[in-house]
Amino acid sequence: MNTTEGIFSTKNAPDLHQKIPLTIRLEKWLLEKLETAAEQKTKNEYITDILIAHLDAPQQHQERTTSAPTTAPPEILKELELKDEIIKVLEGRVKDLQFQNGFLIQDHTRISGQLDRLLMPAPEEIIKKNWWQFWK
Repeated sequence: MNTTEGIFSTKNAPDLHQKIPLTIRLEKWLLEKLETAAEQKTKNEYITDILIAHLDAPQQHQERTTSAPTTAPPEILKELELKDEIIKVLEGRVKDLQFQNGFLIQDHTRISGQLDRLLMPAPEEIIKKNWWQFWK
């Protein structure tokens, strides 16, 4: 859909400040709320102001958040430093445990191999019995 089609057609509106009719259906309670909130303005002016304020609000909010430098209180900065130190200590502990885990796995593999060799029957038994009768 290009800019010359659809509900917000600019095909017949070369001037950006020209007013184009917009029809909406509102529930009765919302219409009454708009009429009471509009006070001295017409409904058209009030709704236009609301739309402009709502559409400009995200841009203004973004400008406020990007332009205002944030400074944290010293208590929060100390707590943040403490948490960073705790994280470094825990990361070191995790590396140590991973090293120990690797060492234990290697040691287990070595001992299992030795145990298998020790549990093997003697060469005489292998020759005497068939391979399926080792444990009888």
